[in-house]
Amino acid sequence: MFAQTRVSGDTAVGSDGRSACTVDLTTGVRTALGSNQGRTRIEGISGKLVIGETYPTPTLAFAYRTDTRTTTLLPAAGGLVSVANGADRRGFVTGTAATTTDPDTVNSTYHAVLWTPHTG
Repeated sequence: MFAQTRVSGDTAVGSDGRSACTVDLTTGVRTALGSNQGRTRIEGISGKLVIGETYPTPTLAFAYRTDTRTTTLLPAAGGLVSVANGADRRGFVTGTAATTTDPDTVNSTYHAVLWTPHTG
């Protein structure tokens, strides 16, 4: 059972803290999200776009398109961590990303980022 469930249109997405999946509410097709290694957390769903993070380090944000069933990892900006915070229906994702790797703190500097959708 999922502790964290969200719905957008005909898609439900859920996570139990370890794994996550989408379910097409019209067909019942279930699709696993994340790398299947460590944990997967869902941050949100907007239209046909699901965003979240996959752990362990490096923690990377991801965007999953429910219409094409494709996952894109959203890279950090030089560090080891990226976190997705929000998305819109056009495919833009906002979040934060580590810009440097500090041996004392794993990641020392974070900046706001806007990941843009691929076109064409």
